Amino acid sequence: MTIWQTIDELIELVMRNDIVFKDDKFLSLLDQLAWQITEIKPSDPPVGKEIPENDYPAIRRAAQRAFPRWGYYNVAENVTINIGQSKVNVGDAIDDVTDIIDDLKKIYWSYQNESEDMASWHLLESFNMHWRAHMRSLQFYVHCLEVEQ
Repeated sequence: MTIWQTIDELIELVMRNDIVFKDDKFLSLLDQLAWQITEIKPSDPPVGKEIPENDYPAIRRAAQRAFPRWGYYNVAENVTINIGQSKVNVGDAIDDVTDIIDDLKKIYWSYQNESEDMASWHLLESFNMHWRAHMRSLQFYVHCLEVEQ
């Protein structure tokens, strides 16, 4: 499966209107995408078109339908400093999914409407600057759901 097929499958998995527990498939595809991203070589930002905004509330509703058992979780404010004294913040698994899919939809639009090079740059940039943290927090949350119950 190519990286673009993985992205398309992740988007479709969340955006479909069926109510089937998709946790394992979604997490497996996220793992696969994270691995595939390691193959992208960084490049200078190319000049491209303005990527259209997505309907964020619609993506969030789809994420809520796709993962009805997922909710809020604890996140340490500081991980590498103030050990044992860090404030605890609240994470939101549905927000994590929504942000990931929102970014992936924009990247996939770039792939379909600009070029693979442009989309690869957007993918690497958004992964490193935004949704990698959402992905890792979400994966840890789902792991904790399994072991803490």
